[in-house]
Amino acid sequence: MDKIKECIDKFDMYDNSYKERYFNFHLTTDDYIRISKNLIGFQNGKKNELDNYIYCPIFKKDNELNFFTIMYDKINNIFFKPYQPIMICDKCKNSWRINSLEKLKNSLLILCNNYIKKKNIILKRIKNIVGQNIIYKSNLELKFIKWCNKNNIIVYNNEISSFKINNININIHNNNEKYINDELILIINPKNWIDKLIFIKNIFNN
Repeated sequence: MDKIKECIDKFDMYDNSYKERYFNFHLTTDDYIRISKNLIGFQNGKKNELDNYIYCPIFKKDNELNFFTIMYDKINNIFFKPYQPIMICDKCKNSWRINSLEKLKNSLLILCNNYIKKKNIILKRIKNIVGQNIIYKSNLELKFIKWCNKNNIIVYNNEISSFKINNININIHNNNEKYINDELILIINPKNWIDKLIFIKNIFNN
């Protein structure tokens, strides 16, 4: 794994702006761990010994200019690109092939195209202030994202609830605050809209 350390050391020499742009598109290790629960294999299922593979978010060959992500096969001591992964749909449990894992970076659920078409699900996207795509479903969620952008607050999608700001999980539609796995879920709805936005803003002003 000396090659991986060498690549990371080179990557660390770049400024934060470059690193942010890179991970706005590429999966971090945490992204991969979250998505990998739905993963069957790579290269159209030909590489499916997942326990033998280590995800490397930063890699670059000596003769190439750009960094990219790669998998390391620790049994055979080889690297391979994680293209054409086979995934399992969270809802219908069917498997299907996608071109790359990056397509799922901001996905709250891993849904196949057949399920999306069947349920007539429309996934809308808008960018946060660091240029990362944020998925939303309702006009109230869109309003919240735009409010965050206007107030220079970085909001992300979150697998526990709808969104996340720092360590605050945010769900926009219900009536009460609650905890899931010891994590606070801040509920925002039209009735408490102003109070909750003031609460969030005060956190950043302190």
